[in-house]
Amino acid sequence: MKSNFLILFTLLLLNSCAHKITKVEAIPEHEYVDLGLSVKWAKYNVGANKPEERGQYFQWGLEGTNVMQEKLDLYNDMIVTYKYELNAKNDIASLLWDNDWRIPTAAEFKELQEKCAWEWAEVNGVAGQEITGPNGNKLFLPFAGIGDVQWGAIYTDQGFYWSSSVAENGEAQCLQFDLSANKLNEKARTEKLSIRAVKP
Repeated sequence: MKSNFLILFTLLLLNSCAHKITKVEAIPEHEYVDLGLSVKWAKYNVGANKPEERGQYFQWGLEGTNVMQEKLDLYNDMIVTYKYELNAKNDIASLLWDNDWRIPTAAEFKELQEKCAWEWAEVNGVAGQEITGPNGNKLFLPFAGIGDVQWGAIYTDQGFYWSSSVAENGEAQCLQFDLSANKLNEKARTEKLSIRAVKP
């Protein structure tokens, strides 16, 4: 009788422990396109869920501690100064997406310009540039313009995407493109531009 009670008690204890085991959910991975270049490119902008969506606009180099308080409440004056490359502490793509995602360097944008074919395209009524890599895979960058407090976005016949690099004049470098051309340009770090993340 005593041994039966002991067995029953053990079964109840094991059953109660089993209910306390929690399943660990994996961090959702963002989709990417492998163009056959040195890095893989995100399929959509940071803050978006589809290639044609503008996503969120960001100032360059916000301090990570403030960003993590409100992940998308980013419009403050914490601009990094005297930096020539962003690191994981102030790279918003790294902070929001994790899993090795980061803002591309100017050199990686240059690779995108020089090794890929660019062509105007529309996806679900949104205009932008379709970029075809050396391996034939395609990436779409919408004309997201520049974030504006009053209008939401301006210059929406163009695309402006931050790099993690700084120009000699102290402004941050960005990729700028329109219907017919693309180039590396410089913008004040307080401007609000799109981000298309990359990963190894």
